[in-house]
Amino acid sequence: MLPLLSLLGTASAGGVVLHANEDPEMARARVAVAVGISPADLETSTLAAALDGLPPMLIGPGEVTACSGAFQTSLAEALDAAEGAVMYMEYDTARATLATASASFTCLTEPLDPAQGARVWFLQGLVAHELGDKSAAWEAFRQARLIAPDLSWDENFSPTARPLFDGVGAELANTPSSTLMVVPEPPVDAFWVNGQATDTEQGRLPLVSGNHLVQIGQPTRSLSLSLNGDLDAALVLPSELPADIATWALQDERRDALVPVLLAAGLGKAAVFIPTSGAVWRYDPSTSIWAEFDPAGGLRREIKPLASTPPAPEAPSSEQPISDAPPPTKERSSMGRRLTIWTGAGLTLTGGTLAVLNYAKALGAYNSAVAATDQTTWDAAAATYGDAALATRNGLIITGIGAATLGTGLLFLDGTSPGVRVTLNRW
Repeated sequence: MLPLLSLLGTASAGGVVLHANEDPEMARARVAVAVGISPADLETSTLAAALDGLPPMLIGPGEVTACSGAFQTSLAEALDAAEGAVMYMEYDTARATLATASASFTCLTEPLDPAQGARVWFLQGLVAHELGDKSAAWEAFRQARLIAPDLSWDENFSPTARPLFDGVGAELANTPSSTLMVVPEPPVDAFWVNGQATDTEQGRLPLVSGNHLVQIGQPTRSLSLSLNGDLDAALVLPSELPADIATWALQDERRDALVPVLLAAGLGKAAVFIPTSGAVWRYDPSTSIWAEFDPAGGLRREIKPLASTPPAPEAPSSEQPISDAPPPTKERSSMGRRLTIWTGAGLTLTGGTLAVLNYAKALGAYNSAVAATDQTTWDAAAATYGDAALATRNGLIITGIGAATLGTGLLFLDGTSPGVRVTLNRW
């Protein structure tokens, strides 16, 4: 069970006060004065205590795993042994050796060699296909191409599994990326994903769903990251966090990164208060809103996770020439608005229908390929899958254009429409 869950059950009406080197009772009193709540409704703790001993955690859909034991042979030796077993068609032996090799990735203390990593998974795909497990072959080929997107088919092997290998490439090309946030931000020149040196934008990087090997620091710490779906996630490394992590609440560029840390510590059910020298900060997990309070009492401001408002129309400049043309009438404006709405609705309906029908077609083709018992059936299913996946992507693009057109007509083309405030919760 995560730390502080029992504490949160008794403090849901007020919250938890996170203090650093300050006396807990003094911190509780400061928060009570600033926010205007009873000290009895506040519990106290430190973020360091809440995070102490926690393993790496993934906040979002998926899971993270670390090294689970020592391996007696190196990755290069295991790969050589697997190559020999495949050459002599000893597929059961090759499968066991390759499974051990891929499991050893999380125990590496140096960056993965992408060529070796991709080869391990490529051979697993070949072996699974030869043993009749096309579903496992698909997943193994997918892992190989996640590590090496430009990986080519090895012509030294029979092409019977090549349609599956090529189908994986088509699927990955049409898979949208989600955003992974690494907290704390990994060091420059000491961060690798699937063996490739990777830069992040304030700790954020795009990744598609699937399994990824994340490696950080020197010596390298290796973690296997499984991302499910296309939702954003955060990888929190508690042992790497600085002692003053709570002060991130004061920094606009780091405040968002503090949220998954609080969730990793189990602080996701009650308000969190962080007293500082010049303010008291509150994070409300139910709304994802930060609030700054004056130490003497009173709200200073609220900070929503991601908010924007449409810009107000600019007033006409006095230097602009005055047109002799009469202003557009309400009827002409309404007609243009209706036409935009009709066009957007039509595109949205057409694109959505195209996407749904072809998605179903692609899914059926995938199931047919997995169940195929002969090469002819497999080739036909793979070709159908590639065409349907491309058509699905085109349908989603048309739907997006239609939705944007429809939204423009509904929100902005009528001069009497009120302003709209859009708020997106990142966490």
